[in-house]
Amino acid sequence: MEENRATTRDPAAERLASEVADVRASIALVHSGVATSITLTGLRFGRQLAQSLRNSAASQGVTLEASFWPEDDSGDLRVGVMGRPAADGPAAGGGAAAPNG
Repeated sequence: MEENRATTRDPAAERLASEVADVRASIALVHSGVATSITLTGLRFGRQLAQSLRNSAASQGVTLEASFWPEDDSGDLRVGVMGRPAADGPAAGGGAAAPNG
């Protein structure tokens, strides 16, 4: 009796492969200039992806900024143009105003 392929797949491995593909596609979009930044949210393998793909992204002029959830390695990953602050960060004007004078 032949096993059904759908029942033999590892869901964690499929999720990891999908997240790697999403991050690589985001890096390519930012590198090409199609987008200035992309935020991927709810990545189950966020910490590992940030660590393993950071050098590859940097070689293309792209940064990976991760924010992790304290309970596990999941989190969000911002893919952006190197040297350009996040649109909602303090350096981009999203923080408190500087005093005059």
